[in-house]
This record gives sequence, C-alpha cells and structure tokens, in this order.
Amino acid sequence: MIVEDYFKVARENESVFRTVLRDLRDNHNKLPGDRTVPSDLDTESELETLFEKYSRGERRKKFTIINFTLPQKNYATITVQDATTLSGSMVAKGYHVNPDSSLKYKETITLGVS
Repeated sequence: MIVEDYFKVARENESVFRTVLRDLRDNHNKLPGDRTVPSDLDTESELETLFEKYSRGERRKKFTIINFTLPQKNYATITVQDATTLSGSMVAKGYHVNPDSSLKYKETITLGVS
C-alpha cells in the first residue's frame, strides 16, 4: 500500500485536518464506511505523532490515513483504510469547509472492500 504524502497539506491546514479527524472519531459508525474508523482515534497529539501512528511504517492490520487534500479552499477530503479484517475497507470522505475551519460532511466519495 502506498500512502500519499499528505503531511505538507495537513501541516499547512492543521485546524481543518484536526477538525476532519474529530468528525471521523465523533461520528464513528454514523456515516457510510465508518466501520473503517476506530472509535478511539487520536486527534490531539502533535502532528508528527499522528503521522507516525496512522501513516508511517508497516500498515498491515492497522487503521491508516492514506491521504488528506484541500483541492479547493472550501472542500477537503480524507482517505482512510482499515486492514484489520480479512476484507479490509477503504473510504474517502468529502467535507465542505467553512471560513472558520468548521466542517459539514458532504459525501462519501469512494467506498471499497477488498
């Protein structure tokens, strides 16, 4: 599995990145594909700690943040994968980003099970 180098975007948009992570954690099992997200998702550690914990190193059988983008100022996406089961799943979610960095869930872009 290849993890995109989303770290630069996350650093430049830390408030939005953390808000997306909080939304994933707080809405665990409420939106399509949320079985992918652990209910104890860490959202408050230093960014480097989050990158290490959720994206770097051997990722088999671990929740993984694959990518985070802001292709437009008012739209963010995050792609995550859970390979903890024999049929791991991947989901990308899109969010409308308000000027104050608050979010509104917009859509599940992709949902795959392998």
